[in-house]
Amino acid sequence: MPIQRVSEKPPKNLPDEARISLDDALEGGADFFVLAVLDYQNPLRTSGAPPKPYNVSLRLFKTAPYRFLYSMEYNPADKDELAAAMGAARAIARHLKD
Repeated sequence: MPIQRVSEKPPKNLPDEARISLDDALEGGADFFVLAVLDYQNPLRTSGAPPKPYNVSLRLFKTAPYRFLYSMEYNPADKDELAAAMGAARAIARHLKD
C-alpha cells in the first residue's frame, strides 16, 4: 500500500505495516525500498489547511538481499520544506550505489 496510517511512530526500521509493500516491491523487481514516516504530533489546524508533519523520517532498504541502508530524520517546520526534501533525496541517492 502506498499510504498507511498508524496510531504511533513505528519503533522498528521496517514496521510490520510496511512489510506488504516491501513484498510487492520484491515481486516487482525493485532493488531498493524507501519508507517515509510522517509524524503528525502537532495539533490539527483549524484553518482547514492540511496539517504539516512534526517530523519526517526517510528510511532506505535494499530489497535483495534485504538490509537496512540509511535513515534520515528532519523537522520540516525548522527549515524550508523544499530544501529539506531535496537534501534528504540527495542523501538517499548517495546510498543507492551500495
